[in-house]
Amino acid sequence: MKAPRWPVVAAFLAGLVCTGCPLPMGDANGQSTDDDVGKQLEELQSKIAALETRLRQKLYGNGAAGERIVTSDIRLKGADANRQYTDFIVEPGVTLTVQSGTVIRCTGTFINRGTIILEHGTIGSDREGGDSSTVLESLRPAAIGVSKLAAASAEAGDASSDRAGGRGGEGLSEFESRILLLPRTQAGGAGGSALASGGGGGGALTVIAAGEIVNQGQISADGEDATAGGGGGGAGILVFASAVKVTIAASSSIAADGGDGGDVTADAAPGGGGGGGIVHLIAPEIDNQGTITVSGGAAGFTTGGDLISAAVRSGGGGGGASAGAGGRGGGVPAGDSPATPAEPGAEGDFITTLTDPAALF
Repeated sequence: MKAPRWPVVAAFLAGLVCTGCPLPMGDANGQSTDDDVGKQLEELQSKIAALETRLRQKLYGNGAAGERIVTSDIRLKGADANRQYTDFIVEPGVTLTVQSGTVIRCTGTFINRGTIILEHGTIGSDREGGDSSTVLESLRPAAIGVSKLAAASAEAGDASSDRAGGRGGEGLSEFESRILLLPRTQAGGAGGSALASGGGGGGALTVIAAGEIVNQGQISADGEDATAGGGGGGAGILVFASAVKVTIAASSSIAADGGDGGDVTADAAPGGGGGGGIVHLIAPEIDNQGTITVSGGAAGFTTGGDLISAAVRSGGGGGGASAGAGGRGGGVPAGDSPATPAEPGAEGDFITTLTDPAALF
């Protein structure tokens, strides 16, 4: 549910006074006095100010964690549960690792001069027990993440029949990407498995600041590359919202790219690429001079000449989805045959919204 905008609330309450909202005032004879009117207006103004403060804290935090300057490589963890800062700064040459689902709130500014890396938010599909004696193997399905449909794992079996590749996950529409402002732990969808596991999906980070947000370094929420025919992980989600301005410097980059599918092996076709993720910038003013990518992951490589000759083989796993759809994994024809190609993941969504974040969150 969207939080009300405190300027609107303040104007509404002030309007009640201006349009004759009854106030309990008067002297002993029931006549109004200047002191009564002044006192009631002061009380109303105090209540409006308190309401504005509460609403600002709900969006930008209360700054209780103080100023945070990251000067050495760290991973934000449980001890950093209070993420309501005044200012948050990552210094040059420093790598900050962030767990998926993190929300950082600043009463002041957020500045990244180093490298911010999002951990994966979902785990790829995996299978166990696939051999010539297996009737039903153990399969861990790919996590769906924020996508509409999870990636599928490939068909596995002997050489007597074709073995199909897994279909890729289904991504979001641009509208659905735009309204996804506070994603949690499971962001990018994971990749489907071949005989080996699929890639994990990218993580999610939301930064909300009352002051300016500046990126002069690198930020990434990429899906995980797969190996041995697995599907690549769908990319993650990055949301940066400032009440003042978002600045992406010319030398900086932000990436939410899908993971690559795993290459062909002797027992598996190539995997599909993961779908591209979401980068959303929200502020009354946005200055983007940097490089922002939401690319789909590449399909796993196949030469077209190498034969799949293992007694137990599989198609390639489907790529996980995010904003972009995942690619289908390649297939294996019956007999000793070359694998068919896999598909790359689809492009994600890079979105800019020129508004005060209070209108959206």
